[in-house]
This record gives sequence, structure tokens and C-alpha cells, in this order.
Amino acid sequence: MKTDKETHPAQPEAGKALVYFIQDDSAFASRPRPTTKMGIDGEWVGATHSNSYFYVSVNPGVHHLCASWQTGEGSEEVEVAAAHFTAEAGGVYYFDAKNAYGREVSKSISLNLLDSDEGPLMTNRFSFSSSRPKK
Repeated sequence: MKTDKETHPAQPEAGKALVYFIQDDSAFASRPRPTTKMGIDGEWVGATHSNSYFYVSVNPGVHHLCASWQTGEGSEEVEVAAAHFTAEAGGVYYFDAKNAYGREVSKSISLNLLDSDEGPLMTNRFSFSSSRPKK
């Protein structure tokens, strides 16, 4: 996985919607930060690491999303969150995968749809993530 600070604005493909996954580690008070895997409709579509994002195109209709991270190297403990939404052609959707961990907070992840104004603000602050499955 790689991240970069360049802006990567995107427009939905004709007849499709665009889904942004944003990893927000602002409440993660430990190091190293987790790599968070994201999925749509039962398939992994990418990963983020430490305040980063990526986007994917989807067909219109109902979609089921998930996000997960492993709590430590070799650990079997996994944090998972899920959400669903209905995509419309031409729509742009931003989902915040918020990871939390620290003295005052137990390990957790949440996955929430962001306001269409808040999503672009977060992607402008964070790095773009590109990933590919391990072989």
C-alpha cells in the first residue's frame, strides 16, 4: 500500500456512483496505526492506513459495506464495522472508517456516511491510498 498527499479528485463514471472510504485515526492514540481493509458487497476493494482515503465506482442500487482492522501483528482479534446505503447514478458518497484506541478508549471502529460537505474537507486533509492484494 502507498499513500501520497496529492489531491485526487474524481467524478463518477457515466451511470455509476462513486464511494470514498476515509480512514480517520484522530481518536487512535497508539502506534503503529492500523491498516484498515474496506469491502463492498462481500468483496475487499482496498485498504487505507493512518488518515488516508481511496474511492471506487459502484453501480446504482443497495450496497453493503464493511471495514476491519486487526488489533496487532499475528492477533486473531479483529475490529469490524458495517453499513449499507443506496447509491444513485452520479452520486458521490463519503464513508468515514473511524478507528479508536487508547488509554481512555477501548479498541473500536465505526463506519458512517459523512455529509457531502464534510467528505471533501476530510479528503483534502488526508493522503490518497492505493493498495493491491498481497500475493
